[in-house]
Amino acid sequence: IDEDKSRKLIEDFPFYTVFDIPKETYKGVDEDVRTLAVKATFIVSNELDEDVVYKMTKALFEEKEAIAAAHAKGKEIDPKYAVEGISVPFHLGAEKYFKEIGVLD
Repeated sequence: IDEDKSRKLIEDFPFYTVFDIPKETYKGVDEDVRTLAVKATFIVSNELDEDVVYKMTKALFEEKEAIAAAHAKGKEIDPKYAVEGISVPFHLGAEKYFKEIGVLD
């Protein structure tokens, strides 16, 4: 998808993000393919304790090797991308972690 179309779609639907599917992900595709994606997102109740959500968020990003051992996509977990394309407010616990590591103002 070209850059102008991507930009327009993201303006209209801010939950989309630009994503490159790495070459060789699919048989016969020998170059990266630019597309739009919707990020995997954990949704929790705002009634859930702030410290619990903080610890969940921290564990997700700081223990990603354990996740990668169970699923190949685990190695791609990166907090700098976690704050892109989010169309709902962050839980205070997640917000605290993202601010602490400098990926959210």
